Amino acid sequence: PGGTQTRRRTVTLERLRGEGGQSVLPVRIDGVWYDLSDYRAAHPGGKWLLDYSYGKDVTAIFKSIHLFAKEETQSKLDKLPIIDQDSPILAKPNVFTADLVPPTTGREIDTPFQADLRAMLTRRFTSREDFKAPADHWVRIGLAAAATAYCWNGWLHGDVAATAALPLVHWILAAHTCHEATHSTLSTNEHVNYWLQFTAHPIMFNVYVWIPQHLISHHQYTNDPNLDVDVHHFAPALLSQEQPPLDPESNRGWTFAWKGMLTTVGTCILQPMRTLLDSKTPNFDENITPIPHGVTKAQLALSMAPSFFVLLYPLFAFLPSDPALAAFLEVWPWVGMSMIWTAMTQTSHIQQQC
Repeated sequence: PGGTQTRRRTVTLERLRGEGGQSVLPVRIDGVWYDLSDYRAAHPGGKWLLDYSYGKDVTAIFKSIHLFAKEETQSKLDKLPIIDQDSPILAKPNVFTADLVPPTTGREIDTPFQADLRAMLTRRFTSREDFKAPADHWVRIGLAAAATAYCWNGWLHGDVAATAALPLVHWILAAHTCHEATHSTLSTNEHVNYWLQFTAHPIMFNVYVWIPQHLISHHQYTNDPNLDVDVHHFAPALLSQEQPPLDPESNRGWTFAWKGMLTTVGTCILQPMRTLLDSKTPNFDENITPIPHGVTKAQLALSMAPSFFVLLYPLFAFLPSDPALAAFLEVWPWVGMSMIWTAMTQTSHIQQQC
């Protein structure tokens, strides 16, 4: 309460109404709504990360990302204006039915484990800059980028060997770049982080649907089938004891294999298409994979263009002359990447030991 009284100002309902919420950047931390619009340009992780958090409760991710400089970050937060609790937050809906994640989810954040982790970080690193990719990591990125370009060029020209290697080689590039970039830990330059997210395109995931799922949902509410969209990529949530049991006659293994081999078609094509078409996620009451506030449908459609190219090019370039080759070029990049994605990122979800 004392800290709240000393904040610079309160964003009023009149400001929200008068400006349509466009110049206000509301996020909720520990039950308090803050306006980050005046701070976004100075945010070390990049203003785009704050923009993508518009209208969300980010308590858990705020405390985990800023674990290293906890006091310094809290001091900056205490200087930011708060939003009148009675003001409507003009945000798109969150990932599930409620447009806001409840302030309490039953999970403790400030735990002894967190304190131990913070102590380890301060022993290992002397500054935020030390978190970033070292020189040898950038060398690996360069080599992986060259190999990926070679494989894509081979795919473009119908090279079977290059296409066969493409999913694994592209995965190596993406594994060195896009994940760290979305967490703003790859580089000290926010523009480098922003653009290297897109190494996940065109066959791994679409960045604009990934951010709400991975950062806002998965990293805050890991493996919670009610709040973690990530566990619904290809139905790993079925493994949760909280979910209704499957029909005894159904083949769970087949569901796992079929969806696992096509999951990146969902993350690159189907999920962003639901936003473009304003449609619901199957078996849900709404679209549970929305894009961040501020990302337009035109931006989303442009970001999907490379994925559509991969989907359509073999049919036009090779189907008339060599149907078997066209089928391989059409299917394998998606199936290969999906199998790697499933094995590397999804199989740990909702298992008892987790």
